[in-house]
Amino acid sequence: MRLRVGTVLKLRRWILRLITVTLFIAFLLVYHLNQWEMETRSQWEKRHINNNWKYHYKNGNTVFQQAVGNTNKPRDIGRKQNFLGALVRVDIKDAQILKDIKRKKGKTLDWTKDGNISKMTSHEHWNDNIKHKLRQLQVDIFNQSRPPDSAYKINVTLSDTISLDRQVPDTRHLSCRTINYASSRSTLPKSTVIIVCYNEALSMLLRCIHSILNRTPPELLAEIIVVDDASKIQNLKEPLDRYVNLLSKVTVVRNKHREGLIRARMLAARMAKGDVLVFHDAHTEVNVDWLEPQLLYLQQNPSHVVQPEVENIDAATIEYFPSSGKMRGGFGWDLKYSWIEIPKYELQRRSSEADPIRTPSIVGCAVSVNKVHFLETGGFDEGLKIWGGENHELAWRTWLCGGAVVTIPCSRVAHVFKPFSYSFDGDRERIVSKNVMRIAELWMGNYKQYLYATVRAYKFKRINFTDADRESIRERKKFFQIKFKECKNFGWYLKTIVPEINIPPENADVFGEVTNDRSRSCFNVRSDGYIDLTYNCFTTRTRPENELYIDTSGHLRYRNLCVTLLYPSLLLHVDPCGATSKIQTFWSMYKFAPSFGRITIGIVDKGKHKTYCIEQVTCVLEPFVDRQMPQAMPCNDANRFQLWSFTYKMDYSQVY
Repeated sequence: MRLRVGTVLKLRRWILRLITVTLFIAFLLVYHLNQWEMETRSQWEKRHINNNWKYHYKNGNTVFQQAVGNTNKPRDIGRKQNFLGALVRVDIKDAQILKDIKRKKGKTLDWTKDGNISKMTSHEHWNDNIKHKLRQLQVDIFNQSRPPDSAYKINVTLSDTISLDRQVPDTRHLSCRTINYASSRSTLPKSTVIIVCYNEALSMLLRCIHSILNRTPPELLAEIIVVDDASKIQNLKEPLDRYVNLLSKVTVVRNKHREGLIRARMLAARMAKGDVLVFHDAHTEVNVDWLEPQLLYLQQNPSHVVQPEVENIDAATIEYFPSSGKMRGGFGWDLKYSWIEIPKYELQRRSSEADPIRTPSIVGCAVSVNKVHFLETGGFDEGLKIWGGENHELAWRTWLCGGAVVTIPCSRVAHVFKPFSYSFDGDRERIVSKNVMRIAELWMGNYKQYLYATVRAYKFKRINFTDADRESIRERKKFFQIKFKECKNFGWYLKTIVPEINIPPENADVFGEVTNDRSRSCFNVRSDGYIDLTYNCFTTRTRPENELYIDTSGHLRYRNLCVTLLYPSLLLHVDPCGATSKIQTFWSMYKFAPSFGRITIGIVDKGKHKTYCIEQVTCVLEPFVDRQMPQAMPCNDANRFQLWSFTYKMDYSQVY
């Protein structure tokens, strides 16, 4: 027995020694791997960063210099204004963070030894003299004083350091990449690209222009017209003129007074030389072979409207992100643009990933039309002020009066989706409200009541037409009656083009997706009837399959069904209305705003009255353990998980 015990103890000591040695070897291995990684990273930075950047340290602050051409002028950002507008002290550690950002975003940056003009192929074939002048101008104009980044809602500080000719990933589907446009280019129409800017970030505007010049065959580009809509930022004046003078096919037109996006676009459209008009926002960037598929489609369908697959440029990192390819353009009943998932019937209609996608509406940041047809059929409605609604008006008119609106998936253009990107001279909400009211009067027929019920539910959006407004609408309607002879009604459009959109019931108090204020998750109706929560919901996206409403009779409804409270679990379930229940429930919303507040449910059980509030919880009940669920809980004023918003407040008394 003693021998056995001794043997066991000896074996235990050897095992402990073995574990200790193993851990020590592992530590050495990890240490040397880290050292190797740091050395490799340092070599990478020397090749790809230090040829273009030099870091100097002075008094604890960072002074860094962008090496563009042969310039030695340092750019001091010891006190750097960050994306949110706050002043941030940049020290030695921050310099390493800047390096890390550049390394992580390296796949979208194209830094070369030539500085800010990359070695990518350019159809402009700029000579060395022009390249040198462009580099010098970039150093000059990007170092001039300008508003803080927060004024642009874009990280302009970072944008100013990124090559205007950067490479971006070819995000097209393989079926698009196999298409050869070389043989058809000689027969395609020429285009005019129209870019309207108002207080735009100069580096974003110039990168937009460079991308068009670099990735557009010269025989297909008649011109680029930049319309400066009376910008107040000085680097969009003389510095922009100096720069554009070095670029062929680029013209700057300046409005003496603010006209707004819609009228500024029409000003350029009338003076354009191209057969096709391409309207782009100033903070866009085109991808490879972006124009050819649009021109080919419009050549065959001149009465149609096309848009590219719109991708994303991150406003904070300026990184290019590909599109999911699963969304198309839609609208909410307040006529805000929203993305909706491409329905199965549209996917089944297409035989290839390269086929156009029919879209109910367009996003507006990138759209192309046949010039003659566009101008002859009314162009953009110049009765709309500044910005807002022109995308829906053009799309609806096209669909209702014999044309079609499509997304060309083989054409890719990226856009910065920044918070409310267009500035207004005047009350933005009232301007946009009158715009969408005008569109409703022109095209929605009896369905305009839903627009009025949603928009005018908010007092600050209530605005009335003047006599001049009404006369302008009558003239516009008369023009369409003469031009198109006969157009379909809006009911046809809803039934045929976008049948997935739900029409708000006339007894709805609040309607739409139900979003939690704290987590931004939304009600999701499961196939088994239970309601759980999903994070697959956004303010710019609509999921009609998850729209609910509280009616004026105190019911929470999902289509023609009612949401009931399962007792005693207090979970939510969808059942036929009037189904036998042991308890009576009365739904309402304790509102802090027209469509925001606590969803309350009054219960009468065996003669006893109770009131609960719907709260997002981590469920502890089978079969939903650990799942996020809405559940009836005691009301708590301090609990934001009990605060919810519906998409719309409906006030039919405000139908205009």
